[in-house]
Amino acid sequence: MEGEIANQWAGRAPEYGLEYRPFNGGIEIRCCGWDKGAALTALLNVQPENVFEVYVGDDETDEDAFTILRGRGIGIKLGDPSWPTAARGFLPDCRSMLDFLRTWVALTANDKR
Repeated sequence: MEGEIANQWAGRAPEYGLEYRPFNGGIEIRCCGWDKGAALTALLNVQPENVFEVYVGDDETDEDAFTILRGRGIGIKLGDPSWPTAARGFLPDCRSMLDFLRTWVALTANDKR
């Protein structure tokens, strides 16, 4: 079933100005010429300068965003830290991601903006 769906998207994506990209665990359908780095850049351009950005990703489709974020925030790779990445931080699994988010909320809950 997954292979059939992937084949359909691979063949039809260009008809709609989309790119089809397989990655570990799935497929990514995106606008032609737009990767996660370009999307993140568009989001960063409308944020105040004093905002510290954090981006978490788990596969190679997130590498463009990790690269864009350098110098403005931190990219965190979810998974095996031995894989090459532009991310500056690592979390081993989804459970640690949940712990990270809970800690972040607890530390910033009293922050008045």
